[in-house]
Amino acid sequence: MLVRIFPRILHAVLDYGAALLLIAAPFLFHFSEERPATMLSMLFGVMILGMSLLTNYEGGVRKTIPMDIHLYADIFGGAYLALSPWLYLFSETTYAFHLLMGIGLCISGLITVRESQRIVMPKPGDQHIYTSKKQRKRNVSING
Repeated sequence: MLVRIFPRILHAVLDYGAALLLIAAPFLFHFSEERPATMLSMLFGVMILGMSLLTNYEGGVRKTIPMDIHLYADIFGGAYLALSPWLYLFSETTYAFHLLMGIGLCISGLITVRESQRIVMPKPGDQHIYTSKKQRKRNVSING
């Protein structure tokens, strides 16, 4: 069993940082001449940025992607990114960045806490997500 020690807020911050690094990496680390390496790095950067904006966690804006799906995408996407220099045959010119970023994504997906650490107190009159339709109708008739 994995020990999940990585807070979700830190995962969110690192997601945005990793996305920007992946987008800028071909120019920062001088592998922009290697087209597959450049395209994969930039594509993963854009995908991580989009996924982070849409994930239901502390760093998400739209909050439509469940955290579990986000973490599985990190794990499998990271493995793919780590193997990409050999899959796309650019390992002779550059491989370290893709390998390290891929391993980092896998590890962060494996050790990040899945549940929110925030305590959300319901406001009076709020409908609970687990309230049945029958109970909601009864509450409306009692309250209104």
